[in-house]
Amino acid sequence: MSIILQVKVVEEPSAEPLTLSELYAHLRLEALIDVDSDGNGTRPDDDLLLGLLTAAREYCEEFTGRSIAVKTYAISLDSFPDPFELPRPPFVNVVDFTYDGTESDSILVESQNFYIDTFSDMATVQPIGSWPTIREGNRAQLTYRAGYGVPGVASDPPPLPGWARAAMLLIVEHLYANRGATADANLKELPMGVEFLLRPHRVRTGLA
Repeated sequence: MSIILQVKVVEEPSAEPLTLSELYAHLRLEALIDVDSDGNGTRPDDDLLLGLLTAAREYCEEFTGRSIAVKTYAISLDSFPDPFELPRPPFVNVVDFTYDGTESDSILVESQNFYIDTFSDMATVQPIGSWPTIREGNRAQLTYRAGYGVPGVASDPPPLPGWARAAMLLIVEHLYANRGATADANLKELPMGVEFLLRPHRVRTGLA
């Protein structure tokens, strides 16, 4: 039976999964442009909407245990479980997989010595043959990318599913309409449709 390991984010998303144009269309807003004395145009709500989108995406990630935007993660092991699961699906690809063979050198775990089973939501790492031995006091580290694709940024991740898109739009709409309240209060009073969209896609164990 595979085990779930703790994971650390080592590279945040390069872009949010929705565009400002999508937010303006959903909110039925015009992208009003303010022109200053130098003739430079600014859209006054752009920064606000992007901040709300980040909050919406982070909420969806925390609720579901998934990586909605593509991030780079790392897990650290003091021994090789057999097999082990990669948290925060959907898995995209392995960036690096090394272990400390001596006190000073890291050794690459070659791709032909393991495989990634992606049949289930949580990708599983299994050895081909047996794992190498990690010396006492040393560790192995696997770095990988996971998340849904962003238009124009990467083609290899799976596309952003409709449930995630709809949930984020609902959250942004709610936060924008109630932007005078605190963020914590806003997130505690989200529309019921958000949970309805997200709950079937939870992958973390032990959640109500």
